[in-house]
Amino acid sequence: MVVTVYNKAPFVNRCVNSILAQTYRDMELIIVDDGSTDNSGGLCDAYQAEDTRVRVIHQERRGATAARLAGTEAALGEYIHHADGDDWLEPDMESALMAAADETGADIVITGYIDERSGKRWPAGTIPAGVYGLGALERDVFPYMMESRGEGTMGLYSSLWTCAARRTLIEPILRGVDPSLKRGEDSLCLYQAVTRARRAVILGGSYYHYCQNPASVTARLLPDHFENLEKLMRGYLDSPMAGIESVRRQFPNKFWYHVLHGDMLARRSGRPYNAAERERRASAIARIRALEREISIHETREEA
Repeated sequence: MVVTVYNKAPFVNRCVNSILAQTYRDMELIIVDDGSTDNSGGLCDAYQAEDTRVRVIHQERRGATAARLAGTEAALGEYIHHADGDDWLEPDMESALMAAADETGADIVITGYIDERSGKRWPAGTIPAGVYGLGALERDVFPYMMESRGEGTMGLYSSLWTCAARRTLIEPILRGVDPSLKRGEDSLCLYQAVTRARRAVILGGSYYHYCQNPASVTARLLPDHFENLEKLMRGYLDSPMAGIESVRRQFPNKFWYHVLHGDMLARRSGRPYNAAERERRASAIARIRALEREISIHETREEA
C-alpha cells in the first residue's frame, strides 16, 4: 500500500488507521510525505515508530506522480494499491482486492468507491463486473472505458486509488508520466495499466471513501489549468494507448471533460479567465477538434 501525503495533517490519522485496520494483514504501508509544511510528516513518523508494517519516505515537494513512484519503487510487495492521504478505506478493501488477484492471477483489480460529498456508492464503472482476459479486454473494455454521458456513466472511473496493480505493470507507467502534471495524471496511469494488462478484474463492490479536500487541486481552478491540459493531451497521444484505435477515438471525450471542468471551476470561483488562459483554452479546443477530425476521417476511410 502506498499513501501520498502533502499537508494532510487533519486527515492523516483517519486514512492511516483505516489501512492498518484492514482485515488483510500481510501488507506493508509506505507513506510518502511529499514536502509537507504542516505536521503531516511527524504524524506519519509516529505510525512508523508504532507499527513495523509502516515505512515513511520524506522528500522535497515533487508532486503526486513522483510521490507515487517513490513509494512504488520502495515497495516490496507484488501488488501496489495507491491511496490519497485525505481519503479512507473500508476494512475489507485489501482483502477483496487481493482475493481477486490471487484467484485469477490478474495484473489489475478495479473496484468502486463511495463519494463522501454525496454519500453515493459508485461501482467501478458501467462496464460489467467480471474477469477479462486479453480478448475480452480488447472487445468489451478498451472501446468503452473512457465513455461518459454524465454523472455515474463513466466506463471505468479513472483513479488509481480504486485499483491494485502489479508493481511490474504500474511502475514503468509512473516513470513515463510527466511529473509536473497536476491534474488528470491518475487517469493517464490507470487507462494505460488496463491497456497493458494481460488480465483484469472488475469487482462489483465499493470500498474506497473519496473525501474531496477543498484545498486539493481537483477542487479549485489552477492558474495553469490549460497548460496542464496540453501536457495531459501529450501524455495520452504519446502513450502506447494512442496506437489502439478503439481507445484513441475516446481521447477527445476525455480532453473535453477537462475543458468543461475548468469552465465549471472558473464559474464557481467567480474568477473569469485572463487573456493568457483564454488563449490556452482556445488552443486546447483547436487541438481537440483537430483530433476529432482526424479520427472521423480515419473511421470514414475504414468504412469505405
